Amino acid sequence: EMGGGHLVLGASQTVGTYVMPSLIAQYHRSYPQISVQLLVQSTRRIAQKLVEGRLDLAIVGGEIPFDLQRHLKVIALAEDEYVLVGAPSCALDAPALVDLLTLPFITLDPQSSTRQTIDRVLNRHGINPGQLNVRLELSSIEAIKNAVQAGLGVAFLSMVAVGSDLEQGRLKKLAVEGLQIRRTLWLAFNPERYQSQAATRFREGLLSCQDWLKTPPPHLQLLA
Repeated sequence: EMGGGHLVLGASQTVGTYVMPSLIAQYHRSYPQISVQLLVQSTRRIAQKLVEGRLDLAIVGGEIPFDLQRHLKVIALAEDEYVLVGAPSCALDAPALVDLLTLPFITLDPQSSTRQTIDRVLNRHGINPGQLNVRLELSSIEAIKNAVQAGLGVAFLSMVAVGSDLEQGRLKKLAVEGLQIRRTLWLAFNPERYQSQAATRFREGLLSCQDWLKTPPPHLQLLA
């Protein structure tokens, strides 16, 4: 039986806001004596802290930079999907790809892994992301959701961030014909650093869906 301990987790923004709380709550129910600290930063910053040994493990949605990746063990953990959302009153239902250039967009800043993922996929579909009509750039996903709800525009947001809003009718999903934007969420840790029992249990529960992890976070498809 584990005694007291301390677990320091890292996450990129979407994961830290919408996935980690339910994971930490479940872990805490099984191991109430372990105190948990969560740091939410960009994927690059989180990877850097893993390399430096300042975090036990992390879950990120961005690509871990190659120079940092060689020091880390990185495992595909889950699939996440981005959907285009508008206000419930939005008259649009299923825009075609070309319609995207005429819509008012609300986005995260260009440095975010979310924005980079979306831009890459749009490019592959022949849509130049630089030509999107970006009406508003915000630094938080909650702020974007509120702006969309208020009717300021549309946004590509992760299903883990908007799943419950869609179910409860606070936002409306606009299915873009022929466009699917998926990304992998990665579990990363530093095998060269000491792995505490608390960290090992957290990792093993995630990878096997046994032990403390009884139900996956909503709207997230675990690959394990």
